[in-house]
Amino acid sequence: VDDNKMNLKVFKGILPHTQIQITEAVSGRQCLAILKEQKFDLIFLDHMMPEMDGIETFHMLRAQKLCEDTPVVMLTANALVGDKEMYLAEGFSDFLSKPIIPDNLDKIIVKYLPEHLVQTLSEEAADIVENMHAERKKTKKLPEISPADLLNGLKQELPELDLETGLANCSGEELLYMDLLNDFVNLKVKEELEECYQQSDYKNYCVHIHGFKNNAYSIGANQLGDFAFEMEKRTRIELPESIIVLQRNLFEQYDRICEKYRQIVQEGKHE
Repeated sequence: VDDNKMNLKVFKGILPHTQIQITEAVSGRQCLAILKEQKFDLIFLDHMMPEMDGIETFHMLRAQKLCEDTPVVMLTANALVGDKEMYLAEGFSDFLSKPIIPDNLDKIIVKYLPEHLVQTLSEEAADIVENMHAERKKTKKLPEISPADLLNGLKQELPELDLETGLANCSGEELLYMDLLNDFVNLKVKEELEECYQQSDYKNYCVHIHGFKNNAYSIGANQLGDFAFEMEKRTRIELPESIIVLQRNLFEQYDRICEKYRQIVQEGKHE
């Protein structure tokens, strides 16, 4: 459950080898509606969402006795000291920090799935699954540029992108990373933040900048993520006038990444 579509894509993108069946919800309300109709073995629930956040959603599903025996893991970006204890006190089974590190996700899944659902594949079976995964990759609709050309272009034109971290967040899947980059440069974050600012909607401004921060970290745009984190901290209290300067600088950095990315992709198409 996550209102951020890039987060959902990362989550699904690093699990195809597991053959796990995944159902998505983009809000707390949608989560509750789905749980009324279907039983699940494990639930991952994002904390910061508009309207109904993860903690509110969790208490609602428990109050309504939905999936009563199902472990619920809280997803949160930039966890602070004491957060785990707070989530456990709220009743969550565990928590997982974002951006999601694939090995950590695997450990959580193995820990909380019913034992009879966890099987270790033989080497032969693992090869079959990997081949199926490779075939699925070929069907993805992505910019008409090879991963190698894109990554080389990014190294030259956007040194502020930590490609090693971005690829690690995608389990080394270059096509998934390309897919996320394409999503990142097409975000509506500028329009969302401007609208919230004009309406003095401090709560949702904080939610949007929080989500953007996680998106930036996911692709390895660490400086941009740090900048968004500073904005998030300020908007948790209020939306002071100083946010305008920070917002302008954030937009400039984001626009530069978008422009350079599109140039690299466009040049790659014509080579």
